[in-house]
Amino acid sequence: MNKQNTTSLIVAGILIVAAALSRVWMYPHNFSPMIGMAVFAGAVIKDRRLAFAFPLLAMFLSDVIFEVFHIAPGFWGWGQLVGYGILALITVIAFSLKKINVFSVAGYSIGSSLLFFFLSNSAFFVFDNPIYHTYAQSFGGYVNC
Repeated sequence: MNKQNTTSLIVAGILIVAAALSRVWMYPHNFSPMIGMAVFAGAVIKDRRLAFAFPLLAMFLSDVIFEVFHIAPGFWGWGQLVGYGILALITVIAFSLKKINVFSVAGYSIGSSLLFFFLSNSAFFVFDNPIYHTYAQSFGGYVNC
């Protein structure tokens, strides 16, 4: 392995750890750089396997940290896989980001944040445990979700 590859791997590792830690430490809840990392990875990283690996590894690492060191569980159920899937979808969408400038990156970032919000809340609403029914199974319940 040459020096440039070693340096790139070290930088990649630092970015993954930094994103994971910022997800754990940043508030308000769920305000984290994961979506930004997915947009960046999809737009900039040419190797698509690595583009998927960056945000998904950061998310997984932060979930491990939550599970081991935090009151909130890091791994809370199968519905959590929806979040990982949406993050991968955002990476795929970012593959189409050809012109990298302030407006296109802002548009993709805002659009991706809205997509994550609506898809993850919809999945939670649909797959909510019927025993508990956190939200009423109606349009009003969906809006509250």
